[in-house]
Amino acid sequence: MTVRAVGQDIIKVYGCIEDERACQLSLNRWLSRQTREHLIPRLQILSAGTGLKYRQVFIRQQKTRWASCSRHRNISLNLKLLFLPPALVDYVLIHELCHIAEMSHSKEFWAEVSGIAQTIASLMRNCGRCGKLCRGGPPRLTLTIVQIAHVRPLPGHKLLWAVIEGK
Repeated sequence: MTVRAVGQDIIKVYGCIEDERACQLSLNRWLSRQTREHLIPRLQILSAGTGLKYRQVFIRQQKTRWASCSRHRNISLNLKLLFLPPALVDYVLIHELCHIAEMSHSKEFWAEVSGIAQTIASLMRNCGRCGKLCRGGPPRLTLTIVQIAHVRPLPGHKLLWAVIEGK
């Protein structure tokens, strides 16, 4: 199966789409690649700018966490971060980088976060709905499949438009 983005809200999946599980796996692989392509470079920039160096990055699809940092300095990023505004993603990345210096959510940790992200309070205020979304954990993504009849796919293949929505 082939997955391609069409604009910001629509993803096309090409191939034999009768198997919804295969479609879901293809979309998850695509989202994981997008996360690696877009978020890891941003994490590298923030890491270099703060001097907080991580060891490895893992891409996951956690149900209750946006990201995490292990005591071994490994950072796990939820691929659903792709659905947040860039400023909020930066906050999550800075938050996890600060766990390299201080693993707990102690006063020292929050002082580290505040020192790096000078305007966290205004960031959270400006996020509006996204600030609430962040505190509630990652959204559940649903896959809406829409068959397109007027497009002629390759023989033996159907064309699928997938719209991923947060719920």
